[in-house]
Amino acid sequence: REHGLVWARAVGMLGTTAPVGEIRVWDQRELVSFDFAAHAARIHPACSGKELELSTDWLTWRGYADDLFQRLYGATRTLGAIAAAKAQIDRLAACMPLEGGSTLLAADPLERGLADLWTRTASHLSSEARLQLRGAIEAVMESWLWELLNHAQHRVPDPVDYIEMRRKTFGCDLG
Repeated sequence: REHGLVWARAVGMLGTTAPVGEIRVWDQRELVSFDFAAHAARIHPACSGKELELSTDWLTWRGYADDLFQRLYGATRTLGAIAAAKAQIDRLAACMPLEGGSTLLAADPLERGLADLWTRTASHLSSEARLQLRGAIEAVMESWLWELLNHAQHRVPDPVDYIEMRRKTFGCDLG
């Protein structure tokens, strides 16, 4: 649990968030209440301490990203906000190079968190596994756009579609 707090603080998740600089997604009390470490332990009960830290950080990043997208891009419900969210997703994709090497120079906590997680995770994976992981993360990001577009268009999705896409917004397929 302490590791998760230290990591979130180190990448900047507990302050205000760029690009606006006024958005506060979480404070320390809220992050502690989510207890992502307990969730990670339930998902991977036999993992090592380092693996548990990595899983905790992934859960923290996904939760932060989901909340941030709603606050930053969903508040206005405009197509301009959707375009800005799409631009953010394009930057996030640059944080996940398939051939190794350096990632995009991260501009905000969301990008710093993903760049760190990608480096720590992908360096141990085969090319095929990196491609699969990146695809799963991109599916999560596309689901954020889908949800924002529904809000912008005042569209209520079919309940089955909504449940399935909502699972994706938090990255349930990442495991």
